[in-house]
Amino acid sequence: MTPFLKNTLSMLGIAALTMATTLVAVNSSSVSAAEGEDKNVEAVKVEIKPVLAQASLDIDNCTFTLKMDKEVYSGDDKPVLTVEATNPGKESVTRSVVVTMYGRDLNSRGRMPSIAMPLFTKTVEFTLAAGETKSTTVETGRTMPAAQAISMGMGKVNPNGEAFDEIEKALPRAKSVN
Repeated sequence: MTPFLKNTLSMLGIAALTMATTLVAVNSSSVSAAEGEDKNVEAVKVEIKPVLAQASLDIDNCTFTLKMDKEVYSGDDKPVLTVEATNPGKESVTRSVVVTMYGRDLNSRGRMPSIAMPLFTKTVEFTLAAGETKSTTVETGRTMPAAQAISMGMGKVNPNGEAFDEIEKALPRAKSVN
């Protein structure tokens, strides 16, 4: 037998062994109810850990802070966010911030990563007296989508009532190689 043939057969044997081991490992960890067993098998729980892309924001001497009610969510949880506003100035002010939840598909099949899409957006307005701190809760009303990277953040509102693009700038992005 030639050395080339020996190496080829060795590689095929190793590949077959690896495939068999993988199949055994995958099949042993899967959950299934056989005939006669209880059919109420609890579904595997998914843990989602969103990222706070823009946790604090300074607008015209006012500080806004965004907090999540949990660090880890399950697939059927609806996040509740808290926005806290502080006015350390000497005049009362009215300011608005946009709270946004973004999702980016983890199963994209392209050369470039998928684009983060807004899943929830709400504008929150605060009227603060001098030295006052207020907080408000924002209920997203959306469950966390499966197989997505979730990020949450805040942005400024321009005079037209539209959100500036600071949240998009704060989102973690993959760098292009081109």
